[in-house]
Amino acid sequence: MLAYVAWVLARLQRARSTLADSLREVEFQKYALDQHSIVSIADRNGKILYTNNKFSEVSQYRREELMGQDHRVLNSGYHSSHFFKEMWATIGHGQVWHGEVKNRRKDGSCYWVDSTIVPFMDEQGKPLRYVSIRTDITARKELDARMIEQRTFYERISETLGEGLYVQDGEGRCIYMNAEAERLLGWHR
Repeated sequence: MLAYVAWVLARLQRARSTLADSLREVEFQKYALDQHSIVSIADRNGKILYTNNKFSEVSQYRREELMGQDHRVLNSGYHSSHFFKEMWATIGHGQVWHGEVKNRRKDGSCYWVDSTIVPFMDEQGKPLRYVSIRTDITARKELDARMIEQRTFYERISETLGEGLYVQDGEGRCIYMNAEAERLLGWHR
């Protein structure tokens, strides 16, 4: 009998050690994720249950201010209601949703995130929780906007030159020509 108890205790110790190793690995992964990503967990109704420190850092809301709220507290007004209806339809059917979202910080300024929302379903196939993992892409979106502004500016200048302007890439492909170059060459964009 004593041998059996010793054997059971040894198995329990190995199981405890394996469980501790697994928990430590999950904690390492969570730490790595938290260093880069804005993370939140919401219940089936969209009420926030958890946010990581990066969420508070980027949104300027303290964790306590967000608990029990839904993500509409961050709504910038940029996206249509149809955008959010499609998002909810996707995650409500158990599918992962990916998209770029413009949010509003507590101070009123806006920021952009590349967002992935993963629904976790219960045994009946109904949403139980939603885990949102986001990356702040504000700097990239601002750079894209500046590039568009600059391109528009240079296109306007090139159209008023009165000279033909033809630009090609390193492989000889036309990447831009103004209206005068089109007229002179007899080409159309």
